[in-house]
Amino acid sequence: MCGRFALTTPIADLSDLMGFPERPNLEERYNICPTQPIAVVVLGKNARKHFTLHRWGLIPNWVKEPDINKPIHNARSETVNEKPSFRGPFRGRRCLIPANGFYEWQSGQQGKQPYYISRPDNAPFAFAGIWDDWLGADGSEVQSCAILTTEAGHDICHIHHRMPVILQRADYDNWLYKGGHSLLKPAPINSLKATAVSSYMNSTRNQGPACLTPEPVQAVLF
Repeated sequence: MCGRFALTTPIADLSDLMGFPERPNLEERYNICPTQPIAVVVLGKNARKHFTLHRWGLIPNWVKEPDINKPIHNARSETVNEKPSFRGPFRGRRCLIPANGFYEWQSGQQGKQPYYISRPDNAPFAFAGIWDDWLGADGSEVQSCAILTTEAGHDICHIHHRMPVILQRADYDNWLYKGGHSLLKPAPINSLKATAVSSYMNSTRNQGPACLTPEPVQAVLF
């Protein structure tokens, strides 16, 4: 699953990596949570990539009254083409969701230990996402998105059995323009590292680099 993540790379570097022209102000965020606005890259009407902000928690366009207390922040890749909430977005409204890492919790005798999972070089990457555009009866509009998930790969399956789909850079355009289940797979072996971090990040109110404070005894590199 993916219930929290971080994005700290400057907008200019993301623009170069993902190929969108916009350069808005983008602050570093270390503890991004569902229902918050997040950075996404979508295809515009001109079939070119554009940066925008979407609510993290998909609202299907056919819903009359969305339940804001139950955000659909993840979508299982195995059934994304079957579920009514995801079918349309999967076929025609796919997006890239940039990140530097995400959090997962490992259950143990001492409780749940949070881990920060990132690339070994801490470089940014993109989750595979889907989005939708909801219009309310009062004319209000909400653009929202969800992160696709899959079985956890070798590097992190000891922490949790699910993980977000992390696209390879060469597949960014394939995902946006063509889609397809073949891209929705676990990350390759040795492509991720997991570091035990402080419980400080457990609170959604806590932000900043302190969220990445390692737990000295339990920090592990995979």
